[in-house]
Amino acid sequence: HNLSVHGEPMGDRCSQDDIPMTNFFSLTGSERYVPRTVFVDTNRNSFDSIVNSQCLYDPASFIESTLQRSEQSVALEAIRHFADDCDNLEGFIIFNSLSGRAGSHVTANLLELLSN
Repeated sequence: HNLSVHGEPMGDRCSQDDIPMTNFFSLTGSERYVPRTVFVDTNRNSFDSIVNSQCLYDPASFIESTLQRSEQSVALEAIRHFADDCDNLEGFIIFNSLSGRAGSHVTANLLELLSN
């Protein structure tokens, strides 16, 4: 993707007209590219190291939630924000927990919310 860890273009191979670039990255008002990602986990510690070590990701993309009824709107609003920024949204890529602990129900809840 030819971006620095701060989301700044490196060289002339990175432009907003680069279709693969804009499929996965959004250009912010401060001329930084950030990945179109939303991280949802039940434990904030699981992604604190990413937030603290890299500047590429938008800190608002990291949501601590179990996706219970009272917490659903935060995750859905974050997903809606990135979806609204797309010209032609064709789908989502979802990675889920395979350990069978708390993360598996979060993914199931998220898929159910997205299907509605």
